[in-house]
Amino acid sequence: MEKISNPFPVISYQGPDSFCDRQTETEKLLEAIRNGRNTTLTSLRRMGKTGLIHHVFEQLKNKKGLRSFYIDLYPTLSQAELIRTLAKHTLGKLDPNHIKLMRELANFFTHLRPHIQYDPVSGAPGIEFTLDAHFQAEHSLDQIFSYLERSGQQLVIALDEFQQITEYKEKNTEALLRSFVQGSQNIRFIFSGSHSSMLQSMFRDQGRPFYQSNDMMQLGPIEHEIYARFIVEKFAGAKRKLSLENAERILDWCRHHTYYVQLICNRLYSRDIRQPDEWYIERLFQEVLQENQPVYYNYRKLLTNNQWYLLQGIAREQGARQVMGAEFIRKNALGTPSSVQTALQALQDKEMIFEEEGRWWVYDVFLSRWLEG
Repeated sequence: MEKISNPFPVISYQGPDSFCDRQTETEKLLEAIRNGRNTTLTSLRRMGKTGLIHHVFEQLKNKKGLRSFYIDLYPTLSQAELIRTLAKHTLGKLDPNHIKLMRELANFFTHLRPHIQYDPVSGAPGIEFTLDAHFQAEHSLDQIFSYLERSGQQLVIALDEFQQITEYKEKNTEALLRSFVQGSQNIRFIFSGSHSSMLQSMFRDQGRPFYQSNDMMQLGPIEHEIYARFIVEKFAGAKRKLSLENAERILDWCRHHTYYVQLICNRLYSRDIRQPDEWYIERLFQEVLQENQPVYYNYRKLLTNNQWYLLQGIAREQGARQVMGAEFIRKNALGTPSSVQTALQALQDKEMIFEEEGRWWVYDVFLSRWLEG
């Protein structure tokens, strides 16, 4: 596959050359791994936590006897899906000799059955797993962790969107996993997710199984000056001149949120403009918002009037403080405080808004900028 030449990736990690800073966070995660500690990593969605995990794994890839695995739990809905996903992304990749690995796995597991499947696009073989109807979650997890321990390798497993396990119909999943995580000698874990309050509750509430078992790490925006210089340097590397002021303009408009910064810079870089000025950048901002207008109009149809007016009011405040106050309610025609509270909860449940340091924000930066207009 041809290497992507745009230095502002928006979909996946493209290597250290396209990765901005995060030196402190990278070293903190590496230090925890080296010293046998697990870490809980939280951030807003698309702030760069997945990229950080892959960057840490990049630093570890040449360590002899060490393997790292990234697993996204967001699509899983039950313990059975958790077990199959965990097996596929760890057991299925321990040995490049698939036939040998299949034979070993078939002899080792009772209810978890491996079989080879071929990628429909590349044709590359991979191992999938099925569970028979008589499986027991505790027994199957015990076999998976036992097999991983006996591999003789040091393993690092990142479980992204870890809070998803609280949505399973089986309510003992936290306690079940905690027992195996605690007993793992050769496995270190990174538990990450974008639902910060839920993850913090899982690891900080005294009555929860994972209480005080991990280091806690909150991933915020990349430092303004460092990110601005990084952007300027990447344009300069292609013999283009983007002023520091315009790099900072992009950062401010995107509120330093990594995904939105990357997307704007990716689009700007793709235009092959030798010296993009303020006018051109402002035009690009409006172009992106216009492209997303059909989606935003659809949001309007899906929300109640009160929810929409509240969302709009929060966006226009650019960090609303007193959403239950009489002035905010009057200015945005929101009715009674109780109706505002209902709308606020609904927007939180839909993950359209979030609270940070006493201020409410619209989660989607582009939506927020469109609502401001």
